[in-house]
Amino acid sequence: MRGTGLHSNTPQQRTLRGDPVKKISEAIHTFARERWWALLVMLIITIIFLKGIMDPLEAEIMKYSGGEGVLDLFFFRHDRPYTATEAREILTSYGHEGRTAYTRALICADFIWPLLPTSVLVLIISLTYGYICPKGSRWEGARLINLIPFAATVSDYAENTAILAALSGFSADAAPSWWLAYAGAMTMLKSSLIIMIVATAGIGLSLSAIKAVISRR
Repeated sequence: MRGTGLHSNTPQQRTLRGDPVKKISEAIHTFARERWWALLVMLIITIIFLKGIMDPLEAEIMKYSGGEGVLDLFFFRHDRPYTATEAREILTSYGHEGRTAYTRALICADFIWPLLPTSVLVLIISLTYGYICPKGSRWEGARLINLIPFAATVSDYAENTAILAALSGFSADAAPSWWLAYAGAMTMLKSSLIIMIVATAGIGLSLSAIKAVISRR
């Protein structure tokens, strides 16, 4: 029995336990390669959702906040995360109607939105890195990069949940909720991941173009 327990922790078996992650990554690579048109479909849907739903909601909330906009985009506007005190001041500036509009936007739109750009980026990265890092190559491990966008999605949902929790019991006279501090951390994490992921996709597109040119010579 003791020997069996030792064998269950061998490096080979530990590697096998990690296989599901690789299988998911490879399944996405296969889907992206065989259904390349899915990228075009998701890109069109993402643009329509952004222009038709997200932008109007952002404009409505900016009207209430005097131009500050939503907390979700604070990092990109100011190049830094917001503090809990700043978040409370911004939410206070919305007024009751603005906070109601923000809550509605988070529930009705912002819980769908993260999946759309994530799908686009996952497909772009899968197509490009699947091409420049084929199976059996020394760079095969880089194929797992196509899973990184999901980390931004998780942090985005964590951010939305924290903001909703803060909005549900919001009081301008109360001390800043710890939910706002947590939301600020998630906003910074999400924004940093988005920058890294977009850069990764850009590098993948550039390297794919270079490889395609070289392979034709």
